[in-house]
Formats: sequence, C-alpha cells, structure tokens
Amino acid sequence: MSPRRLFVGSISILAGFAANITAWPILSQQADWLSDVIKLFVLIVLATAFLSACLWTAGARITKSPRERRLAGALAGALTAIIIVPLPFFGWAMKQGLIGLLAESQLSLTTGFNLFTSSIWHGLLAFVQFTKASLGAIGLSAGLGYAISRYGADETAGSRQTP
Repeated sequence: MSPRRLFVGSISILAGFAANITAWPILSQQADWLSDVIKLFVLIVLATAFLSACLWTAGARITKSPRERRLAGALAGALTAIIIVPLPFFGWAMKQGLIGLLAESQLSLTTGFNLFTSSIWHGLLAFVQFTKASLGAIGLSAGLGYAISRYGADETAGSRQTP
C-alpha cells in the first residue's frame, strides 16, 4: 500500500472518530443523535480524505529528498488537522441556525450569509474551548504524517526504471 493511501485512510478514519468524540457533548443533546453521529462521521471522513490526499500529493510533488518528504508528511498532517478540527462545530451551528431560520420563515440571502459567518466563528471556537484536544489532534496528525512518510514505502520506487 502506498504511503499516500495509508495516510489518507488512517487520518480520515481517525478524524471521523475524533470528531464524534469531541462533539459528543453537543450531539448527545439532540433528539436525532444517531443520525447526527453518522452524518458527522461521513462528512469528516470525506472532507479529510479529500483534503489530506491533496496536501500529501502536493508535498510529495514538491519534495526531493527523504528528509524533505518526512517534513512534508508532518506538514500535511498538521494542516489537515488545522482545517478539519473546527468542521463539526461549524456544521452543528449551521444546522441549528438553518433549522431556526426555516422554522421562522426568515431565510434570505443576508440571513444566510450572517448564519454562515457566525457558524465559522462557532467552528473557530473549537480551538478555544478544546485547546488541549485541538492541539493534541494537530500534533498527532503531524506525527502520523511524519511516521508514514518515514516508514512507508517510497511512492516512486515502483515507477522508476532501472537501466
């Protein structure tokens, strides 16, 4: 298995579980908590898979030496976590606000934009409220990227032709 596939698969599954664990205090108060857990897991796994694949590929294309690849793997992991950690809280705030606006029949372009910007702030609060967990996720993701880029097989090894 290529390091990129290993990185994308492992960080995506771990991010899905971590998102549900982190957002459980909010999700457990919902009447439809099971569907929210499943939707959140799928959303985080898909978003993380897309984002981590893009970041890993970009790092692999830029780097030349094995040392640079390890740093690029760690950077891909850290950037993936920085972008993904606020996503569950953004989604929760967006869902709650949208339900409220639809119930009051006040959905318009301006209220939708205000809802979107306030949901972004809710997402960024994940770093304020869960600082240790958020920083831990960034560190663990960077460590995962570093370990896979160091101990995984070279992606270009199979494509090189020997003279």
